[in-house]
Amino acid sequence: MATSKTTSRGRRLRDLPLKGGSKTVRRVLLERRTRVRRGRRERAVAILLALALLAYGAFPNDLVADTRPGVGLLDDLVVLPLGFWLVVLLLERAQRERRLARHVAEGGDPAAAPAVGSGKRRRERLRGAVLIVAGTALGLAAGYLGQQLFPGG
Repeated sequence: MATSKTTSRGRRLRDLPLKGGSKTVRRVLLERRTRVRRGRRERAVAILLALALLAYGAFPNDLVADTRPGVGLLDDLVVLPLGFWLVVLLLERAQRERRLARHVAEGGDPAAAPAVGSGKRRRERLRGAVLIVAGTALGLAAGYLGQQLFPGG
């Protein structure tokens, strides 16, 4: 099975419309590997940041203690949406890197980014907004649950 995968990869590399021989193929493969790794790293950072934000919402003694009525909730309503907005930006960058890696693997120019249709961009924005709202609501719910389970703080 490994030989057929290698053969098809070799065939795809041979069929790439590249000028410059093996140096160009190596450059393309290196560019693709770099972009894939960068996308994976950004995805991992986004997931860790989302988990940290949920922990921030659950922990009652954060920036402003949640024991103060109203004010403690207010800092969560500011920090959580901003944090999840950053998560959305990181996930969008990871998706862009993945798209560019695919573009480079197909023989495209690494400097020229593939165009994204307006419908797809609209779906990505809606997905980001849903993630921000859902993450904020989940963080606030975790904070409320934390207060009910551990009333002493």
